[in-house]
Amino acid sequence: MGNWSSSEENVETSPNKSNDEFKFELYEKRREILDAKKKQFDDLREEVKRLKDENTILKAASKGTLTDDFNEVIQENANLKGELKDTIEQLSPLLETNRELKMSIAEMQEELQNLNSVVLDFEQERDEYKTHVIALKDVITVSKRMLLIREAQLKELREKVESIEETLSGKEMNILSQDLRLEYERQLKSIRNLRALYEERQRTDHKEKEDLKKALEETKKELENEATKNKECEERIKELEEQNSQNYDKIKSLESNLGLAKAESRQHQAELTVINQLFSEILLGFNSSQDINLDMLTKHLEDNHALLRNIVSDESSAALPKVLLDLVHQVHNEKERKLSSGEVKDGGKRLETIIEETESSSDQINSVEEIVELLPKVWRVLIELLSHHKVPENVITEEDSTDDHPCYKTVQTPKGPSLVLSVSQTFIRLKDLILEKKSLEKETGHLKQLNTHLETRLQDQEKRLSTVSNELNKTWHVVGKLQKEHQLLHTQEKILRYELAQKRKLLATLRQELECSREKWQEAREKNSKTEQQWKQLRVEFASRRSTVTSDDLESGYSDERCSSSSDDEEPDNTTITQLSASLVDSIIEEAVSQLNQPSTSGTQKTKTLEEHLAAKEERLKRLEGQCGELMQQVTNTTQKSVMISNKLDNLHEAYGGGNQAKE
Repeated sequence: MGNWSSSEENVETSPNKSNDEFKFELYEKRREILDAKKKQFDDLREEVKRLKDENTILKAASKGTLTDDFNEVIQENANLKGELKDTIEQLSPLLETNRELKMSIAEMQEELQNLNSVVLDFEQERDEYKTHVIALKDVITVSKRMLLIREAQLKELREKVESIEETLSGKEMNILSQDLRLEYERQLKSIRNLRALYEERQRTDHKEKEDLKKALEETKKELENEATKNKECEERIKELEEQNSQNYDKIKSLESNLGLAKAESRQHQAELTVINQLFSEILLGFNSSQDINLDMLTKHLEDNHALLRNIVSDESSAALPKVLLDLVHQVHNEKERKLSSGEVKDGGKRLETIIEETESSSDQINSVEEIVELLPKVWRVLIELLSHHKVPENVITEEDSTDDHPCYKTVQTPKGPSLVLSVSQTFIRLKDLILEKKSLEKETGHLKQLNTHLETRLQDQEKRLSTVSNELNKTWHVVGKLQKEHQLLHTQEKILRYELAQKRKLLATLRQELECSREKWQEAREKNSKTEQQWKQLRVEFASRRSTVTSDDLESGYSDERCSSSSDDEEPDNTTITQLSASLVDSIIEEAVSQLNQPSTSGTQKTKTLEEHLAAKEERLKRLEGQCGELMQQVTNTTQKSVMISNKLDNLHEAYGGGNQAKE
């Protein structure tokens, strides 16, 4: 039991030590993790500062490039304005030339008044020139209005481009520049790759988390099952130990009862043999003239009490009759015993001689009356012998409780009863104590065996407990690692969420700007569609007018049609202007050719001057057409650029907006 208590104390102290060591290790690991996290955060802060500085530098550079582009656009606009002013200045001499032409026409009409038909023709031509000049003025005003509208559209588009470039924070600003665009695409690719990698890592971490959770649940279930099995085994062990102790007590009680029964049976056998031999000796002693002195026999028995006690303790029942026969012969042959003391030792030979004498003198037995007279003395000897062989069942418990002096006996004296040491009582007491000692030794042997068995079982349980504690420590280490990984993943998720939130904000602003730009583009498209419809109407009208003019010219040589005032309200496009100018040039050339074909001496010089004026007009008109074409090309280029920018913004919106919506 001492070993059991010491092992329990060791088991109780060992988990406390392991728990303290585990807590200390956890504390040290947490400190290491916190230090590493602090270092990482410091590095991240330094990187953020560095990136901010780079961003400011890039912003300054992009602003410089934007300002340069804006200055270039302003210079181009100023150049265009100067060219428009030049065109207006160039048109003013055209007006003067028109006036001069009108004067020349008037002079020619005055000169040709003699000819009625010629005068009428010249008057009609003058009216036509007036209408043509009015039409040219209207065309010039329409072209000015269209140029102003295009300039306003250009300004709006430039403002849109500038706003879009400002919102794209230094990356989208330089889309037109190839180097920055390549860097932007490379960064987009890297961001997409990183996003894919982070998604894969998140998936793998999620799978590992689920697997580890399942493993933890399984280990917990197994631990619970093992704990329940342990408890059941302990309860079963306790029940079996109780049953074993009960069975052992029963076995010990039965063995003690068996030993007592065997001892009693042996004692009874020894007593029966002694009684039979005594009876035989007594009966054999009643031959012719022999009388047994029973008083002497009892004295000899009391004197040889120790010898009888040793014989009974040795449980040698065969030696007891020999001793009794020797005692009887000592009574009968007292004189012979004094002379030859060596004959007492040789009990075996005397026993043989006594047996032979008994066999020879078996027929010489006294009468029954003499035997009956001697029976009381014989019974006294038997009672004395039986008193030597009585053994109490429980010496330690019963005699200690009943008799205070088990080795003494009471003797009646004249003064009263007194205690005297009795050899028989001490002999019986010693025998009982020896038997009790043997039984106790057996019990101690059984208890030692049981103790060794329990110690082995305890060692096995301690080994199992140590293995379970080791597995628990391992699982706790795994749980700690999982917690660390979970914290790392949580921080990474926070960083990614912050980045995604920033990107979502940027995408929201881009969406708003895209919606605004789309609305403006729709308005611009509607305006373009309206202008196209108007241009088609004007083209149809001018084509119809031209066809009527050509038909009238073919019929009469001059046109009687007059321009309607409805053209003042309409707004033709640049193509209509070019067509009108071409038609005017053709009509003027045809008129000049018709005039040259007419025979007149004074008209030759005037026709030359008219040809020069017409050539100058044609050159100016060609220049105006070229400038209008350049303006149209610039407008188309700006529209194409705006379409490209809108397409790129749509692609960005699809790339980032679609991913964020899927994540949401």
